[in-house]
Amino acid sequence: MEIPGLLGELGILAEHESFITAIVPGVIRFRDGAKSVRLAVGVGFVEVKDGGRVVILCERALTADEVDKGEAKTKLGAVNKKLDAYSGAISTATYRDLETERAWLSAQLAV
Repeated sequence: MEIPGLLGELGILAEHESFITAIVPGVIRFRDGAKSVRLAVGVGFVEVKDGGRVVILCERALTADEVDKGEAKTKLGAVNKKLDAYSGAISTATYRDLETERAWLSAQLAV
């Protein structure tokens, strides 16, 4: 399993040590038997429990079939324009919200 973490991709294998961490918008990849599964996810948390059980709690998630790529591209273009025109401090909530939305839309296109 691969999960988008705060400092980069997290790889989780069977019998992984238990932990809890935040996740950022991106793509989660895992196997369901022989099938490879990809999900676009928003911000949230992942918990790996004893025995290899993984619990993901995120604000939103979509499978590839649920993504409207045309709409995501249009919205991403609008967010990029807002970020290009942004002149405030990068520590403001407005900037962080735009960056989070850009990452979420990019994840939808990547899934």
